[in-house]
Amino acid sequence: MRLKPFLTAFLLLVIAGVLLGISAVSQADPVVSIGTAAVGFQADATLETPSYDADIALVVSYIVDGAELSGDQVDPDHAAIWAQATSIIPPVWLSRVRQFSLVDGQPAGTVAIVHQSGVDPDRWILTIDIQDADNERLMVETLVHELAHLITLDSAEATFDYRQQGECEGVDIDLGCAHAGSLLARWAEAFWTDLPEPAVYDRDEFVASYAATAAHEDLAETFLHWVIGSDMTGRPGVEAKFAFLDQQAELIGIREQLLAVL
Repeated sequence: MRLKPFLTAFLLLVIAGVLLGISAVSQADPVVSIGTAAVGFQADATLETPSYDADIALVVSYIVDGAELSGDQVDPDHAAIWAQATSIIPPVWLSRVRQFSLVDGQPAGTVAIVHQSGVDPDRWILTIDIQDADNERLMVETLVHELAHLITLDSAEATFDYRQQGECEGVDIDLGCAHAGSLLARWAEAFWTDLPEPAVYDRDEFVASYAATAAHEDLAETFLHWVIGSDMTGRPGVEAKFAFLDQQAELIGIREQLLAVL
C-alpha cells in the first residue's frame, strides 16, 4: 500500500481467504498506517474480489490480458490509469500482473497496493487509488517501488506460508522465507543479520524511515532511491546498499529501462 503524500507498498502474501497485512512508505518521514485486506475468489467470474479497510472502497477490477485490460466495457479513464502502469513496469514483470483494481480512498489514504493473487501464486494484483492517478510523480515513484516487490517477492524468490510447510531453507525474515541465494536473502544477510524487524531508524543506514520497518521494504525503498539517483553522500550504510545494488546485473538492466521512460 502507498499513502499520501509519498507512501509505498508493504507486502504480505495472501492465499485466497487469508488476511493480508499492508503498510506504507514515505518520501518525508511518514506516520505508517496499517490496514488489512482479504482476497477471495469471485465464484461467477475470473475476478478476485479484494476487500480493504474502512477507508478504501473498491471501485472496479479488470482482468489483465497481456498488457491490456480485458473486457468490452473498459472505462477510458481507467484505461488511461492502467497506461501509466504499463509505461513504467517492464513487460516481463507486467506479464505477472493478472488483475488491475481501482479504489477510492480517503484524502490521507492509500495511493497503491500490490499483492499476490489468491488464485495463482505466481501472479499479482495491482491496485491504484483513483484519486491519486493524476499525480504523475507520485505514481511513477510508487510504481518503481512496487516493481521492486514484484522482482524480489516473486514465488521463485520467497515463500510466505513456509511455517505451515516446514523449515526455511534460506533466510527467515518477518515476511516469510527468502529462498537461499535469492536477492532478498542476500540483502537480509548483508544488512539485517543483527537487526529486528522493524528496526530503529538510523539516517546513516536507511534511505527513509519506512525502509527500517522490514528487510523487504528496505530493499524496495532503497531500489527506488537508487533508480532515481537520490544523493546519499555521507550516509555510509545507505552507500553500502547502493554499492550492493550496483553489483546486481539484472537490476542494473531494469534501472536502465526505467530511466529511459522516467
